[in-house]
Amino acid sequence: MKSNHMEGELMKECFKLSGKDITLYKAEKPNQPLVVLNMFEDDSSGVLAELQKMGDFDINLLVISKLNWNSELSPWEIPLISKQEPPFTGDASVYLDWLLNEALPKGLELIDGTPTKTYIAGYSMAGLFALYALYNCDVFERAACMSSSFWFPDFKEYVESHQMKRIPEKLYFSLGDKESKTKHQILKTVQDNTEAIVKHLREQNIDVTFEMNEGNHFKDIDWRIAGGLRRFADKYEVRMIIKECIRMARGKSIELFLANGTADSLITAEFSNWNGKAIKIPRIEVSECKRTDIKGAGVYYLFCKEEDDTDSVYIGEAENIQERLMQHLRDYAAEKETYYWNTVVLFVGRDLNKALIRYLESRLVDMARDSKRYLVLTKNTYRKTILKESQIAAMEEFLDNIKVLINTLGYKVLEPIVQKNEITRQEYPKLYLNIGSATATAMITSEGFVLLSGASVNERTAPRSFSSGLIKLRDKHYKAGRIKDWKTVEDILFSSSSTAACFVLGYNVSGPAVWKNEDGKTLKETEAEKSFE
Repeated sequence: MKSNHMEGELMKECFKLSGKDITLYKAEKPNQPLVVLNMFEDDSSGVLAELQKMGDFDINLLVISKLNWNSELSPWEIPLISKQEPPFTGDASVYLDWLLNEALPKGLELIDGTPTKTYIAGYSMAGLFALYALYNCDVFERAACMSSSFWFPDFKEYVESHQMKRIPEKLYFSLGDKESKTKHQILKTVQDNTEAIVKHLREQNIDVTFEMNEGNHFKDIDWRIAGGLRRFADKYEVRMIIKECIRMARGKSIELFLANGTADSLITAEFSNWNGKAIKIPRIEVSECKRTDIKGAGVYYLFCKEEDDTDSVYIGEAENIQERLMQHLRDYAAEKETYYWNTVVLFVGRDLNKALIRYLESRLVDMARDSKRYLVLTKNTYRKTILKESQIAAMEEFLDNIKVLINTLGYKVLEPIVQKNEITRQEYPKLYLNIGSATATAMITSEGFVLLSGASVNERTAPRSFSSGLIKLRDKHYKAGRIKDWKTVEDILFSSSSTAACFVLGYNVSGPAVWKNEDGKTLKETEAEKSFE
């Protein structure tokens, strides 16, 4: 039996397959991503309503329900955890096979066009299953695991000891802040296990977002699921990039004030007609700083250096930033914090409150992780912030100003190495290298020479013509996960075309002589032509 009808602007199709209820919400436009969502009961209308409150919804959503929850979603058999719970029989592999070979192909038949990507999501045991699926198939590019049952015995150890079939683009995890507050010896491990899994995956250089929500396991389920699904919608991110490009096309005047007359002491930065302010303070001046403006509500960056000289940052929020900074100093002295920060850059505003700074912190952490320039030390952010549309618009404007000022102060923590608009601009033409097994694409940007992701790096090196510094640089990027199977998986910024070419080829070479444009002209030739124009 099958039925179709419209829900909002989405076509809703309902049918049964192997005794399971399946609901497909079709995206308005063709060729949109397909998200597989496993649910206990088909209450997806509530999830859909929450999604529509959050803004644009442009994904195909395949909802599967009427599952044998503890059987089909459990990776292996475990003893009963309570007399009230049905047994966990460990049939997840069987269900995954059915999902991939029956349910998913049916969903692909019904949607319009071909999905650009395929994702998987779930709540509770379905959240655990979503992560389990990544270790047992290579179909899904992203996963959202909300309030997942990571208390499941031996699952944390399974994650830590196995390799995913496919490295995901992004992972999203959430958990209620009261879910571990139980006397049950197994269930109480859920937060510790979740945090351990998040830590392990981030150490694999996987882009992981982890949110703590308010309440127990059964609070705001639709809202939590919708929040995870919303992370799949790249359209919002693209729209914000376009908005940024349009806005930044206009000139801006910034007022910098050197409080002590030197650039290595306290600096303030402001725009005219803006109620916010940026303040940069060296660590050694924080405890003696008596300014009243640092006692307000706002967000802050603590800039650090890791042992391998990698840049790292902690991003936080506080209603009284001065008090919070002093607490950071006390925590480090008491060995409660392991990172040592050298400089703080904080942003305050007259109209900021707790809800607004939580929104700012969450957005800034996401933006910093997406830029991949700094190791982000912030573990969790508060996501259950409900704001009016006007408040969101005001905070997005605040974020725009933060981006400009943080860059002006010397920290490109929010900027991708290659801007989305640079790829299509004529002043940033692509260059190519194709020698032996090494192939690479690069761009000259305002920052330097950028080796684009997807470059094939020559595994062998010629020690006599390859400096120890480049060997260390290769090793650093490999350990950081930017090179996998001798291919770059992130954009990497270099100081010169020669350094980038040597990095790829494994021996000393002149960059201007080997990098060529699409017409086959070397960088040396094109630069010579420009010098005579």
